[in-house]
Amino acid sequence: MEIKKASSFKRVCAAIMDLLLAFLLGSLISSFICSPIANNVTDIVESRETFNGELFDLGYYVIAEIKDKKYEIVADFESENKDDYKDKVNNNKNYIYVSLVDSEITISNEKFDHYLTHFYQEIEALDVYNKYKEEKTDLFEKVDENIVIKENASEEDLKNFYSDIYTTKILSEEKLLSYDNQRILKLSQHIDNITRICAYIGIFISLLLLNLCLPLIFKNGQTIGKKMMNLGVVNVTTGESASKLALFLRFVTYALVEIFLSLMIIYIPLIISFIIMLVNKKGQSVHDLVAHTTVIDLFEANYVPEKDESVIEVDAKDVENKNNENNNQDEDNKEQEVKEIEQENASENLENVDKNNEEINTDSQNTEIEDIQKEKE
Repeated sequence: MEIKKASSFKRVCAAIMDLLLAFLLGSLISSFICSPIANNVTDIVESRETFNGELFDLGYYVIAEIKDKKYEIVADFESENKDDYKDKVNNNKNYIYVSLVDSEITISNEKFDHYLTHFYQEIEALDVYNKYKEEKTDLFEKVDENIVIKENASEEDLKNFYSDIYTTKILSEEKLLSYDNQRILKLSQHIDNITRICAYIGIFISLLLLNLCLPLIFKNGQTIGKKMMNLGVVNVTTGESASKLALFLRFVTYALVEIFLSLMIIYIPLIISFIIMLVNKKGQSVHDLVAHTTVIDLFEANYVPEKDESVIEVDAKDVENKNNENNNQDEDNKEQEVKEIEQENASENLENVDKNNEEINTDSQNTEIEDIQKEKE
């Protein structure tokens, strides 16, 4: 059977819609279901507190109090009572760890330089920080072995320099990664792993709902995107609606191979699947090849879906029951006709008997009359 594949444009539009919906739903599931569960069953909350406390001691964070949606710095690495403020952060929502480039706080360039100098001293890499300064000849100059800010240096350029050092260079330094037996790195990786698992679970559940459950409910294996683009999934050989097993194989290949592998290796599996769909004569992508399916345009193909086998069985039983009812009705009608004929015959017999009786009575009367007349004579 010749099957006309759907246009690549419609398939891409449907796929984009499905992916956007999946990631949106996955984010909601991850944020409001998976993350609260992880907070209760794992040590991620304690790990975050320890991680932020370590960076605070290094001078990478400061502690601020929230006032009118602004952050007022109340403690830094030099605070005498910084441990008390750490407890406040862990137990009071009005106190938080704040990064030095947060838009809600204001910090001078001098203070920023002070924090960064302390930080690099703590990780025993002050020479690295000074090297960064020496490279910025428009902002700094060396005076008596000290690197100082030039008098004509732009305040805005200085701010950008400190922010760049703070956000892009510090956490990539080998000195920091080896600090305290890689304690900070291990904590960071542990937190990232739990967060990533929550995100993956959320995305998988959303894909399960949108790309397996809905196609099993809708006709023709349609997702929301395919339904909007009037596309359907069919068996590539027969052109009939894809079986439940085919839809399951299609989902497993799509979700585990094309989506999750793409998240790990920069979307390469998705790109390969898309290229295969473009060059394949029947428009089959990787998950179509595995499930032995393809996608068609229901409008162009004027496609009428095949009935499900269970539906066909039900219909057959209905027809059989109706035939039996009709046969029983015919038998009842025949019996009724026979009874009516018998009744008619019985009525005719009675009429004939009555006629015969009348004739006999008439004959007897005539005979009596004749006898009387003879006697008279």
